[in-house]
Amino acid sequence: FFGNPITFPIIWATTYQTGQVVLQTQQQGGEAPALGAAMKGVMQACMKLDGTAALSALGDIWFPLLYPMLVGGLIVGPLVAVPIYFITRRAAGVFREKRRNKLMAKATEIRDKAKHLAAQSNISNKAEQA
Repeated sequence: FFGNPITFPIIWATTYQTGQVVLQTQQQGGEAPALGAAMKGVMQACMKLDGTAALSALGDIWFPLLYPMLVGGLIVGPLVAVPIYFITRRAAGVFREKRRNKLMAKATEIRDKAKHLAAQSNISNKAEQA
């Protein structure tokens, strides 16, 4: 729901930190995993169609980075998604109700205008017949 280039770093950091807390792990020396180098290895292996090398490069970042993010995401995701679902559902209901009322008002206006024109037409027809 909130995923965009501005919020992705916040989401990633939150899921990563939550996963580290749950797994009770911390990076040694406060250094982040070498994500850039690992992804470069994955891309090079994919270009060469070498699945073993790609999995090996992913394995280099699985436990230090991806696994904590997965665990954190499984916790943070539902905690955010459930309230957002109900808020979005309510907002959609309010929007539909307002739209329905607007369309009904417009339909009533058109109906009243048609009745008025029909009444004028009947008066004109009676005047011509007389």
